[in-house]
Order: sequence, then structure tokens, then C-alpha cells
Amino acid sequence: MDKKKWIALTLVVVLLLGLGGYYYYRHTPTYSLRLIETAVREHDWATFDRHVDVKGMTEGAFDDFLAYEMKNDKTMDDSAKTMALGFAQMFKPVIVGAVETGVRTYVETGAFQDEDKDATKGKQDAGKQAADEILKNADANRLTFQGIKSTEKDGKTAIVILGVHDGEYDSDFEVKLRLNQLDDGTWRIMKLDNLPELIEAVKEAEKKKLAELNEPIRAEMDAAVKLGAVKATVQGKGSFSQNLVLSADLTLGGDKAVKSFSGTLSMTAPDGSERTSSYTYTVKAGAAATAPITIRKDLNPFIPFENGILKQKAEGYQFALSVDAVEYTDGTKTQLLKAIPKESK
Repeated sequence: MDKKKWIALTLVVVLLLGLGGYYYYRHTPTYSLRLIETAVREHDWATFDRHVDVKGMTEGAFDDFLAYEMKNDKTMDDSAKTMALGFAQMFKPVIVGAVETGVRTYVETGAFQDEDKDATKGKQDAGKQAADEILKNADANRLTFQGIKSTEKDGKTAIVILGVHDGEYDSDFEVKLRLNQLDDGTWRIMKLDNLPELIEAVKEAEKKKLAELNEPIRAEMDAAVKLGAVKATVQGKGSFSQNLVLSADLTLGGDKAVKSFSGTLSMTAPDGSERTSSYTYTVKAGAAATAPITIRKDLNPFIPFENGILKQKAEGYQFALSVDAVEYTDGTKTQLLKAIPKESK
């Protein structure tokens, strides 16, 4: 899943909440959902702000997303994750403020930002640019509200579970919202309560959709390039001149001559930790249809994972090469989709 979409999805859900509340307005706290829907329709920021804590929701989503990413990221060690978290927190106030402003603009005008906003984008800092991209990727048309699935109250706190259909992935999701009761008896949305679970569900839906779109592309590339089992050794001398040397049998086929291909090197350590790296291989003119090939990767002793490969001479590690793109000698190229194209949404 595109990392910019996590908060865009949150914001779009917030703006659709009142659709279900309109039909369940007599039931507390769903009555407040109708107030939110009406506020969006009538561009009433004061009412919307009273019943949706945009700043709190964005801060909570930001923190939950970072925690999720750090927990599931297998490309960084603990020290790198600590550094990344600290760096991300520097941008939090800017992103939260920009998103809050963007949502207010949407409620008041019906659009997240001005059409010519990108013209000044180069003059913005990184945090502001990130926030603008988040808002730009918010697509209300992709979601359809399916109704309120359940409501649980515990004193002045309530959990409302909404059903949402995502047209981009043709999948249904559950959105869990936490609300607090206000002094006048109405409710305010405070937090998206199941962001990690929602991210997982969306990732699975995106993975399924991409696999469907990539199936014919993969078939064409498999016909053109096939790689056998990978064998790995470490060669070279000294700490800074050693390489990971990967050997595999290459079989060329298809209707067109292959110029080069590229893809992903996956590396798995004995403890189960994983890292990936990109590679490109250029096919020699007149190469046999089947022949052994060698791909080399520089190893950095200051990166703990790669230093482990050096120390163990690759023993106990597992390596795999996938092909993600093939370039032909006639100048054409076939490559897997990494994101769902807009025309498929």
C-alpha cells in the first residue's frame, strides 16, 4: 500500500460518516454522524469541528502508522528504526497542521486545496509537501458507505464500526471509530481505532488487485526470462572490497531478443530477518538460450545485516532473484505494475 494513502483514507472516511448517520439519527451516538454529514454538505466548519477532532485523529493516525511501519519493517535494524522515528516526529506538527487546514478547506469549499497549489510546491518544506501529497491523494469517490454495523457505549465513550466499500480494490472494510460524549449529549469522533488492522486489510486487497493486473505481464516476462536456483558466495579481500556473488542459470525465450532485465534480490538471514536490494543484468549479444550468469552486490560492513553476510561468508543465508522488468533489443520494455493505475481504479 502507498504510504501516502493511510491518512487520506482516514480523512475520506471522516467525511463520509454522516451518510449512515442520516438514517440512524435517532440513535445516540449516530445522531452526531448526521450532524457531521450536514456540516459537510452545508460547509459548516464550526459544527464539523465540534463533532470531529481532526487534529487528534491525525495525530493518532500518524503515531499508529509509524508504530505499525516500524514493527513490520524488515529492512532496518533497531538503531535505524529509532533514528527514523525521531526524524519522522520532526515533521509531525507540520503534517498535522497542514492536514487540519486541508480538511477545513474541504469542509468550507468542497476541495482539499486550490488547483494551482502545486505551483508553489517547490518552495515548501518536506513536511508541508508530504501533507499536500496526502491531501492530493484523498479520493472520496473510491469509498461507498455501507452502514453502521455496530455501536457500543461505555459511559461517555462509544465505539462505532462502519462498513465501507472501496471501489478501487472492490473490497469491503470495517472502520472502527472512538467517540466521546459532549456536555450537550452529542458526540465527537476522537480517533480511528483500528488503523493497523485497516492497513493490513487494505494491503491484502491491494496485493490481490495487483496480482490480478500483473498476471498477464508476469506470464510475458516468464516466457522471456527464467532464473534457476540461486547460489551465493562472498569473494574479495579486505573489509571494503568483498562482494556477494550470486550465480544462477538463465534461460531466454519469447518472441523478442532480451537486452537486459532487472528485479529484486531478497536476502533472508538465519534468524529470519530479511532485506531486499535491486539489481540489473545486461544480456551479452549472442548469448546462448540457456547459460549460467553471475550477479554481484557490494557488501557494506557498516550495515549490520550485510556485515553478517560477510562474517558468515553467506553460509546459512537464503537468496532469491525475482524479475520485475524486461527490456528488449527493439527498445520496448515490459515491467510489473507497482501501483494500481488510475484507469483501473
